[in-house]
Parts: sequence; C-alpha cells; structure tokens
Amino acid sequence: MRRQVRFIPHLPVALLEIAWETHFATAPSEVLPYDTFWNAPTVAFVRWPGRTLLAGIENPFFRTDCLSDGLRQGFAPGLLLAAGEAYESEAQFISHCLTTGQPVVEVPPRIRFAPLDVHHPRFRNPSGNHALDTAEIAAMRAIADDWLGESIVRQPIRFILYTYWYPLPQPPLDAAGESRWMQVADTFHELGGNLLLFTPLHHAPLPDTTPNAYFDWAPAGSSAERVLQHAQSLGLACGFYSGVAAGNRDYGNSAALPFAPDIAAWKKIDRHGHLSAENCLACDAYAEWFRAVQQNTIDRLGLRSWSWDPGPGHGNFCWSTEHGHLPGQGAYKGWRNSSTIMRRLRAESRGGLFIQGFYGRKEYGLWGLRDSDQHEAYWEQQVEYGASLHPQLASERMNADGVRLQAWWCQNFRFLPPAQNHPLVHRITQQCQEDCRQDQLWDRQAWRYAVLSALAVGNGLTACILPEDAASVPGYAEFLAHWLAWARLHADLIPRQVCFGAQVEIGGVDGYGRIDGDRGVIFLCNPALRPTLARFTLREAGLSVSGPFHLVEFHPRPSVYSLDAASGAVAWSADDPLTVEVPAQEVVVLEVRRDDGHARVFGIGARLAERGSVAELSAVELQPGSVQAFAVRTAADSVLVNGQAIPTTVINGLRGGRLIGAGQPLPRCLDVWHDEAGRRFQFPRHAAYEHLRLRSRFLVNAAVRAHLAAHRPTDPAAVDALVGELHAKGWTDPATWARPDRLWLVLPFTDAQRVGQVVLRVNDQPQPLFAYALHGARVIWYADLSDVLPRDGEVQLELELSDLGANQFSGPYLDLPPRSNTQQIEAAPDETPSRVIFGEILPNPPDLLMARPAGLPPPRIAVITATPLELRAGGQLVLRCRVDQAAADLRGVYASTYGWDHPLDYDAEQDCWILSQDLVPRADIILDTAAVFLWAVARDGTVGERAAVPVEWCFA
Repeated sequence: MRRQVRFIPHLPVALLEIAWETHFATAPSEVLPYDTFWNAPTVAFVRWPGRTLLAGIENPFFRTDCLSDGLRQGFAPGLLLAAGEAYESEAQFISHCLTTGQPVVEVPPRIRFAPLDVHHPRFRNPSGNHALDTAEIAAMRAIADDWLGESIVRQPIRFILYTYWYPLPQPPLDAAGESRWMQVADTFHELGGNLLLFTPLHHAPLPDTTPNAYFDWAPAGSSAERVLQHAQSLGLACGFYSGVAAGNRDYGNSAALPFAPDIAAWKKIDRHGHLSAENCLACDAYAEWFRAVQQNTIDRLGLRSWSWDPGPGHGNFCWSTEHGHLPGQGAYKGWRNSSTIMRRLRAESRGGLFIQGFYGRKEYGLWGLRDSDQHEAYWEQQVEYGASLHPQLASERMNADGVRLQAWWCQNFRFLPPAQNHPLVHRITQQCQEDCRQDQLWDRQAWRYAVLSALAVGNGLTACILPEDAASVPGYAEFLAHWLAWARLHADLIPRQVCFGAQVEIGGVDGYGRIDGDRGVIFLCNPALRPTLARFTLREAGLSVSGPFHLVEFHPRPSVYSLDAASGAVAWSADDPLTVEVPAQEVVVLEVRRDDGHARVFGIGARLAERGSVAELSAVELQPGSVQAFAVRTAADSVLVNGQAIPTTVINGLRGGRLIGAGQPLPRCLDVWHDEAGRRFQFPRHAAYEHLRLRSRFLVNAAVRAHLAAHRPTDPAAVDALVGELHAKGWTDPATWARPDRLWLVLPFTDAQRVGQVVLRVNDQPQPLFAYALHGARVIWYADLSDVLPRDGEVQLELELSDLGANQFSGPYLDLPPRSNTQQIEAAPDETPSRVIFGEILPNPPDLLMARPAGLPPPRIAVITATPLELRAGGQLVLRCRVDQAAADLRGVYASTYGWDHPLDYDAEQDCWILSQDLVPRADIILDTAAVFLWAVARDGTVGERAAVPVEWCFA
C-alpha cells in the first residue's frame, strides 16, 4: 500500500509537517526503525511472531514514533509554497511478509584503522547491529526495486574502464601523455569495452552564468579534445569523473565550489546573516542553471556518463527566506531539487546517460539513489584508504574480496538491487596520479578471480586498470569476451539475485543466487587459502519451484555436473541440503537445470558413450595427484575412463568410483605439520599457544623448477627494478605476483595482527620473513624460498610462533602458478594424501569481550556539547559526551563525522569522552550532513542507540 498527500494552496502557506498514523488491533512485539548508510531513515520493521509489517516514507527525512496502539510516521518539509503552487509528497509505503526465522546480522570487517581487538568498517552501517529476517530483506528489496524503477533494475551488461583509479598522465598533457591515453582507449576497445570514464584532461575555469555556459573540459584543438574524440571514434561511450579528488576539485562540478560569484540571491546564508560563496540547491533559479550548465556540457561533448563527487548539492545550512524553504530548513527542498536534476539529465541526454553515485547521495541512504546506474558501496574499495583487509597476498584478491563484501552488505543491509553494485575489477589504488608504469605489472594468477567476483555481484565489469599489453597476458582477452557474453546471456536473471552464506569470511563461502523459475545461476566464492565446503539449500539461493535440479559447473571446470561432496547426491529439490567443495581462492559458477533423467556423468568432465554393458568415459582431465569422486547414471555394469577400467560400486542407482590424476603433484598446500613431540598439528581450528614450534616439508625437483621457469617474465630485471622504484615511492603492495617464477612461501593467519613473533627456518637455517603491512596493520607473512630451488630433495620448514591465538593458523602454502591437467587417469588408492578442507567459519576475532552484569541495558549517550554545533571551515569539530556506564565497562565511544568514523578519547579528569577533528575546506567534504552521530559499545559488544548532534556552518 502507498499513500501520499497532494494539494494546491489557495493562499501562501508554510508547510511544516506531514504525518500518517497507523493503528493496530494487536500491539506488535517490536518496532525496529532501520536506517541505512549514511544514517538515513529507510523503513520501520513492525514485528509480531511469524510476521512483519514494513512501513516507511520515500524520503530520507522521516521519523517513526510508537503510539500506544500503533505507529506515527512523518516529516517536516519546511517549504514555503506560493498560492497555486502544487505540492505532491513522497508516499508512505506499507507492506508485510511472513518471516522465515533465518536471521542475518552484519559481521564487521577488519580494516587497518581498527584497534587490535575490534573489527569495524570505515563507516558504520547505522542499524547493522540489529538482525533482519531473510524475508524482511526480500520484502524491503522489492519495495526498493519498485521505487528505484525498472530502468535501474534492468540495465545492459557493460564493460567500463574507470580511469580515476588508473595511474595515467595528468593535465596538462604533452604529446607523450596524449599518446598514452589514446593507447589505453585502443586497448580497452580491443577488449570489448563499452564505456570509458575519464578524469578531466584539461583544467578549465568554472562556467559563467550565461544560458549557454558549460564545463570546457575538452577545448577546441587541445589534447583533451583529441583524446576524447579518438575514444568516441572507436565507438566507445565516454564520460567524466569530475569530483573533488584526483587533483580535480577546483575545476569540477562539486556543488560547494563558488559558482556564480556575483549572484548573491543564489547563495546560502547562515543564521548570523553571513553570505556563503556556495549556492543553495534549494534555490530553484540556481538549481535550474546548475542543471542547464551540465546538460550543455553533456550535449556539447557528446557524453554518455555523468557523476558528482560528493553529489549534486543540497540546501543544508541555509537561512535565506528567498529560496522557497523556511530559514534553516532547506535540506528537504534541496534533496528534491537534486533528485530532479538527476532525473532530467538522465531523461534528456541524447543516447542515454549512465550516472555514477558517490558520497553525496549516501547522505540520503536508499532515497538518494534513484536515477543512479551504479553506486559506490559503503566506502572506497582500496586497502590503503581504509577498505576491508583479508588475509591475501595478491591485491587482486584482496580487492575482489572487498568488492564482494560491500556488495553483500549493500543488498542485505541497504536493500539495493545488484544492478547498482559497484563491480570493480583489477588492482585498485588511490595513487591515481603517481607512476604511470603500474600497468606494466600484472597479476597473472588472480585476475580471473577478480573478474568473476565482480560478475558475481554486479551487472558488468568496472575495470580500474588494464594490462599495458593485454596480448601478453595469456587468455585474458578470450576470458573477458567469454564471460561478458555469458553475463549478457543471463542478464535477465540479475534482478533475482540473493546474497547468502558467509560475509566473505575465512572458513565460509559467500554465495550469490539468481534463479527465476526453473532457470538460474549461482556463484560460490571462497576467499580462503584452502578448499572450503559450501553448505546451503537451493531455496537459500532463490529457488522456489519443485525439483529435482542439477547443478552444472561452468567455472573452473566447464560443463561438469555436480556431485554432492557430502552425500553423493546428483540432484536436489529446494530444501535438500547441498554441499559443494569450492577450491582455494576460487569462484565456482554453477547453472541450475531441471533433472531430465538422462544418462550422464557427475563429478568430472567427460564424454559418455554406452556400449553394451560398458560405460566409456573419455576426455577426462585431472590435476596430477588430485583425487576426484565421480558417478555415472547408466545401466552399464562397468566403466572405462580414458580407456582404463576403473572399479566402481552402485549407490543410489548410480555407478561411482574415485579417480586420481597420474604424476607427482606440485607441493602447493602444506597441510601436514607436526609439533616438537611429533604430533600432527590440526588446523584451522586449534587452541591458543603461548609458544609453538611446528615442522613441515616439501619436495623440490626438476618438475617444480621447470614449472616455475615457464612463468618467468620476459625481463625479470626490469620487473624487479620497477617494483623497487614503486616501493621507494611508498607503494605498499608486495608485488610477489609480478615474479611468479620465484618460490614464494605464504604464511597466512586469520588475522596476522593477532599473532606475536613469527620465525622461519629453512633446512635449519634462519630465513628472512616479510610482512605485508598497511599503516602498521599486518595482513600476511611471506618469504622467498627461491634459493632452495637449485637442489633436488626435501626442504625442511620450521615455524616458531609466539602468542598464537586460537584458530589463527590458516595453513602456509607455496604460491605456485596453476598447472595443466593430465588425461593420464588411474583408480584412486584407498589411502590418499590428507587434505585440509575448511567447513565452517573461523571465529575472528572474537573481539575482546568482557561479561557485564545480567540485565544491564545498552549504554546510553548523554551529549554535553552545545547543540546545534557551529562549524567553520579550517576550524575544529569538538564533541563531548558522557555515557551512563563506566569507561571500564565500555569497548569505546564512536562518532560518524565528515569523511570517517572516529573513536572518542576518554578524559578521566572530566569524566567525559572527547573528539577533536580538524575541518577541511567545505569543497573537500564528502559527507556534508546536518548532523553527526555518537554511539557507545559495551565490552560485551552490546551497541547503544545513536545520539544525533545537529550541526550548522558559519560562513563568515
């Protein structure tokens, strides 16, 4: 149900409040107002046992109040309407669902800024400590899909190159810089790209206030014009990142810039009467000029994409009486005007317009994202800048894990459709104006994982960087072409996506199901450094019709029908338990197909021919030394595999057996470790140790040396020199992936920061160890063992560990490149080498907890800072508060402010918590909101309710 207010006043009117009341025959057991990022009201979940009513208003300014027998929801428009000026409010929506009893609650990630024993994101999900039922999420996503519109939910699959992240020559461009940009455009076109997003290649003055003004980012005869026209001549759609970053702040379209300096009527005015240099978007005359100047730019340059960073602007902090809003209440009208600008630009641009959304729209939560085609998730996915940390050595994998984590959160905790996810791919760095040679270094192992991670969560690929010479990366162009074509073939399923499973956690598998009726696809993603079992049902992945169904694997093993890793089943109905083994650091792509009862092979890729009483399986390939169970649905009495007889037994009507690939396996996973007493050390679940010494071993021979030599770069010395230069400039990436010919030993822990001393000995000799660290936070340990390669024989490893927390040892491994399969197949022996397979999420932290007295309520903030808090550019934001519980009983007190979440310091003398933050110029602020938020967390993890601190800006 939707209901809204429409009216035309006969006289001038100040519109103070609009509200709806809903009354219930039975009092609910709970009312949960749920805000989404960034602290924007989104919905109230009104709960009874077994069912929930969802109620909210389609704008980011409403509040929910509980009545004795119902609910009151309303907002304060703060509008000044002229006689005859029509007004139509946003609708209140009311919907309901039957709950499943399956709760989902966020698992805060580790970031480099978090204290040792606390995990939290760069920006808090404001209601993330409250569990949601999976049915509540689905119901709210349906409401969001309806509000965002069909044009948002169903978009074409795009391959985008977003050059903000790409270290390329910056303006002013010389001939070499111009040529470099054209080369990148050529490479992108050859790879099948659709949309090229530039950073402005010319720094132009701000447009004037004439009706035909525009942003002159590609002046006639300039390098910028030639580069833009070259890209467009290739058939690429083009657009600009034109926000505050990448050296572009003073030349872009950031709303806080001093546009139209001579038109005082458009300016914001503070409560003291000081005139600002920035304009008020709630002023209709300014909003129309700002829209027109951007439309002029789009039309003049033939652009197909546009963006603002932070956003189109707002009416916050304005006390003018001439802009159609009450003094100090311009936020609502500014939001409406900004939304109108986005809608009109998108509707009136020839050929369509792809709009990127950034922080300025996060201020409004869900209600800021209509007409955004793609939206940056919770925070920038770049580890040097505060993104989530995962125990990965390759930055490709680190970023891919973070992309999936944020998309998982966006869909479950912001209710966004997957079409709006930010499917970034390849190495991401904020060092976007630094050394332009970074694309000469390429991770030749992890890029497939990154590509499929992006396709798992979004509706295309947004590349942050490309290889300088794509042809030098074997299979790269072909892989992109194949999977983009596959994605387009299945694009109609994207709106059906549900995120299930783990939240990108070691020991878990994060899943993404897209199922419509009896057709669908599933992505299973394993960030761990060991194989991991995914346990789920097809209903969790989105299946709602009766079965049974097969799962057909398309990556990494093409056209392999799945064999359940636990039960041996080959077909499942919606609620049947299902187990899939997902290889280490891999994305498994499955198609859902109805079981047709035909004869076929499960568990391995094979061609099947039934000849009398014999089932002949051919073209079977396995990794040397790997064991694989298989089953055949056949009436035959015996089985030949690649011409060799294989013993089989009949179970559940299927004839099955086990195969092993002939040959010596590469010593990749070092699964067997013994302690000083010779006992087998079991991991990943283990006790804590103050001191532990472990031993393992592996074999070096000619096959290992030849395998590594085959991956030797063309010019290793040049690679080493470039990596050295980048590290000297502050590059933090270890770049071990740039030398896949070297023998890298990787020592992962669930959280390397929680482990004390790590000492490595190789053949009883001390071996240098290196830590991949980000601003003092260790991510992973590694060592170069290439010196042991010249000699055949066993290599003895000894690890000495101190202060090893429980469940921290994740299993060292040798980071060897992939190896080709073999068709030399044998029957697997009864005793096969033991493997470590993860099967459950490893608890990490658990954060440092301390029990509290029973029945103690959540901590409550008492703000003692004067409100509203008045801020000045270049000054300080100072917050002081008290909490109703002792400091010793608290994990901390935190504040969401401009650009970051911050911990407060406790002042014992004053018995209060304090935050002091220097304020940047207003044009640099990415979250320019009318309040900051405080909350306290108890030592047992209980989160108290937020306290909002209103802020105003003084423009003197």
